[in-house]
Amino acid sequence: MIVNRIEGTRLIKLWILAASSCLAFWGWYLLFFFTYYSGPHYPQPGRYALYSGLVFSAIILERLLRSQSQTLAPAYQPRERSTAIALRQLGFIAATVLAFTFVTKDKHISRAFMLSFFALLPFVFLFVNHYLLPPLTRQFFSGSRKLRTVLVGDTENVRRHVEWFQNHEELGMKVIGYIGNGPDGEAIEGLPQLAALEDLETSLRQHRPATAVFVGAPAASGNLIEHKTLGDSLGIRVVHVWDFQAHYGFIPVVHSEAGLQFLGFLTEPLESPTNRIIKRFFDLSLAIGVCLFLLPPLMALVWLAHRLQSPGPLFFAQNRRGQNGRIFRMLKFRTMHKTNPDESRQATFSDDRVFRFGRLMRKLSVDEVPQFINVLIGDMSAVGPRPHLPEHDERFASVFHGYHIRTFVKPGITGLAQVRGFRGLVENDGDVEQRAQSDLQYLEEWSLFLDASIVLQTATKMFFPPKTAY
Repeated sequence: MIVNRIEGTRLIKLWILAASSCLAFWGWYLLFFFTYYSGPHYPQPGRYALYSGLVFSAIILERLLRSQSQTLAPAYQPRERSTAIALRQLGFIAATVLAFTFVTKDKHISRAFMLSFFALLPFVFLFVNHYLLPPLTRQFFSGSRKLRTVLVGDTENVRRHVEWFQNHEELGMKVIGYIGNGPDGEAIEGLPQLAALEDLETSLRQHRPATAVFVGAPAASGNLIEHKTLGDSLGIRVVHVWDFQAHYGFIPVVHSEAGLQFLGFLTEPLESPTNRIIKRFFDLSLAIGVCLFLLPPLMALVWLAHRLQSPGPLFFAQNRRGQNGRIFRMLKFRTMHKTNPDESRQATFSDDRVFRFGRLMRKLSVDEVPQFINVLIGDMSAVGPRPHLPEHDERFASVFHGYHIRTFVKPGITGLAQVRGFRGLVENDGDVEQRAQSDLQYLEEWSLFLDASIVLQTATKMFFPPKTAY
């Protein structure tokens, strides 16, 4: 019941945002050209209708490209969060329109109009998210759709969850009290105690709420049937809230398919073939461009530096562990002298194995560019967990439980850990944990937007490298 209300609200918000954007587009079209246009012929609306459709489609597409859309969360978010979401949506829409304009070489659209419209759009999103949706959502769940709700459970569990329900009253759940242990009459955040747990059935019969929400995992599965039976007999919806993160340290994923219920422990967006195709196209678009236009001049420059400072092979290939633990040969520009007695030892600051230009390449991450060849081959992705030597993986796995989960996806040239500053020499167990946690977060929260953001941040860090880069 709660999930359906949330998902329904998100879907309505999606269409309202898309429709509002189109209305704003045409409203600004009329105002802009009536006020500022001085040419002999008024712009024909047909061409602008195409761009209006692009804006509408971009909002829908942004939702489809992400498995977990915080952008479409119901309208009870703080203004700061709504503003951040509006700017993120604006970036996606602007990128879509600019890409279309670049590909079609369209010279008939007014740049001044589009730029001013993009400046207006965040205010439209903010108005819809923060001012239009709350009263509209309350209207959806008013009258008979507003459900009198009782929280049931241990006092501490009720205390942990009551704020969530009080902050989500737009969903039409009016909490009238709680049934739980503790001193008689003790209120929690202004919520009165209706009865003790041992008087559950009597209290439910007396107050007749529309919904009883049990907070905290039941002591035994038999309680589930008891609660359901009691709710059915009284005509009360029964909902259980289980805080798996607090009790077990993880959140399971439950999915129903063809009569079977599957429970897993990871959300893996890249197990979707659609998402994998999208990611592969993104990888190829980067790799082909880099290999055609950036790699050849870099090869010439590095070859010359090798001749002057450290003659030897242009590339350095090393075994690394990739997706599902498969070993592959990863390419890099050689940054160490040819006579390297210990290739598995991590480079340190002022490492005498690294020649002068090689040190500069490592600092600016130029030595990683040949890995785009690995991306073309399919061994790596542009973004993902950084691949390590097999012997390093075994050592890191002994430090962080679940370390090998990061191999569920292809390794990347850059990743979430790297843009957070966790790169370079692994000096202690904390370094391993921070990098592995970032990698697992990436695995569960992948989106095309996240990949693009990591690539842009990586490009910035090439010009402003962190202190850990050497």
